[in-house]
Amino acid sequence: MTEDLTAAELESLQALADREQRKAWKFEDDLEDVRSRAAMLSIVRQEEAAAQLKLPAPEDASLAALLVEKFTDEPFTVDGLLKRGTNGLFTASYKTGKTSTALDLARCLVDGEPFLGAYDTTLEGNVGFFNCEMTKRDWRDYAALLQVGQTNRVRAWHLRGYALPLLSDAGSAAAVEWLRRNEVGFWVLDPWSSITKWAGVSENSNDEVGQLLLRLDQIKLEAGVSELFICAHTGRKEHERGAEHARGATAVDDWPDSRWILTKAGDERYLYVEGRGVQMPELTLDRDERCRLRIGGGSRAATRRQARVDEVVKIVNAQPGRNVGETIADMQTTSNDGEKRAAWKQGVADGRLEVRPEGNNKYLFPAESVNQGGA
Repeated sequence: MTEDLTAAELESLQALADREQRKAWKFEDDLEDVRSRAAMLSIVRQEEAAAQLKLPAPEDASLAALLVEKFTDEPFTVDGLLKRGTNGLFTASYKTGKTSTALDLARCLVDGEPFLGAYDTTLEGNVGFFNCEMTKRDWRDYAALLQVGQTNRVRAWHLRGYALPLLSDAGSAAAVEWLRRNEVGFWVLDPWSSITKWAGVSENSNDEVGQLLLRLDQIKLEAGVSELFICAHTGRKEHERGAEHARGATAVDDWPDSRWILTKAGDERYLYVEGRGVQMPELTLDRDERCRLRIGGGSRAATRRQARVDEVVKIVNAQPGRNVGETIADMQTTSNDGEKRAAWKQGVADGRLEVRPEGNNKYLFPAESVNQGGA
């Protein structure tokens, strides 16, 4: 068929074939280049992994050996709330007193006083704060209020306005050097959001957050730190009791051995602790004149229950002798009929109210009023 083509057409076909051949050769060259780059990248990754490899010293790995091993140190840094050598995540909602609570914990650790006046503390080394949020002066003023005894054992690196990318070799080396130089046994990072931003990590990415948390554990080990305590914010959304969590990726809440959750309702602040072998039921926190924390009342639920009882007692004191239905209809602290009934019954059980049945109705009176009427 080629004999039917003109010379020009043949030349054009040959040129096309040549171009296709050059494309094929270029494809092969590009493919080989990609393969070479991939091979080189694999070698670099293997070399980096080898350089980062850090393993425990060889030992008898059997359960039998572990069961007879003697542990001489105290099992808890904060009795019942934080075990020695573990990690804690302190999650607090907006403006609830996260930093001041962490500082009061530090005071208890260095002065050997019970946290909240109830939980014994022990500490090896110093407390080291990475203060990434507050100005140096504000942080100093918060700490000064607490009147720490052993002030030299509370160390702080004031990093607001700076950058310490802990996923980088330079950043992690700087952190290790500071922690070693200051003989830190209890390391506080405040807040978590600054640590993620410096590392170029999205707070919402489980993969990225997981890598950063692994690096923190490596820094902790290399620096000889016993406990790591990360202070994190919750989102601004209100959560149900027990559903509170750190803002962002779920990997943050999966990581710690002990979760400390600080919340606020009205003027009251509440703290509860949960984790592996640690627990504290939700309790109200009070502060003394030196801003030191003490255990106050009960949980948020208990506070709300007490508020309902106080309200129904106040209504009865103002208008004694009305029947139960009329009385609890005036309650404003709840719209739940079951909670209203429970409130007046608790008032009776507490000896603050008296109930007088007449026919099918029950009438409520202040306890003293009934007692005086029957005298």
